[in-house]
Amino acid sequence: MQNTAGKTAVRCPGWTLIMMALALASLLVLVDWNGTGVAKPLWMFALPLAFGAAGGILRR
Repeated sequence: MQNTAGKTAVRCPGWTLIMMALALASLLVLVDWNGTGVAKPLWMFALPLAFGAAGGILRR
């Protein structure tokens, strides 16, 4: 972080932004847009959590 004239600038690394986009995309895939009622595989529910955790780890 850089402190310029009393203001703190927080930068977000590129990998974190990519992981945030992947988490959002994986959440949108979980939605049943056609209303078919077909169940998604159980592992797909872990994808947003995995992408969020990876983004948090890469931010450090």
